[in-house]
Amino acid sequence: MKRITAVVVMLASSLMAQPLPNAPASHLEPQHKFFDKTNLIGFGVGTGVRIADAAQTCYFEGNPSFYGWHEHVLPTSSCRGAYVYLAVVETGTTVGAAWFFHKTGHHKLERLAPYLSALPSLYGITYSQLTTNRTHVSPAFHGTRTVRF
Repeated sequence: MKRITAVVVMLASSLMAQPLPNAPASHLEPQHKFFDKTNLIGFGVGTGVRIADAAQTCYFEGNPSFYGWHEHVLPTSSCRGAYVYLAVVETGTTVGAAWFFHKTGHHKLERLAPYLSALPSLYGITYSQLTTNRTHVSPAFHGTRTVRF
């Protein structure tokens, strides 16, 4: 496992060292500031989708009516793990990728990065909503009556 990780890191670092195809000259000044209105909106939308995904994971995980439910998209099925993963890994990767595209002059990719990184969370929300059994045991009746949503 350590060898595979080392090979992936070496390949990634060698790819990052090479200039991107059709990259503009590095002596040009950036066209805009990194944290401008457009990027902040993109980061906000991506973060909102990730928060919704983590909240849904916590709801399904903590609700006894959804016994047997498990997370399909996130690498964790715990509430804390979902928030930590989405906050640290996903948001950090998104901002890092957008910053990389900004510094290399690929401003269209920079604008697209927050939205593309939110797609897995959006898929997870949609998948869970479409495939989750909606039979809920009402606690007021102590399991004697079921309510369909």
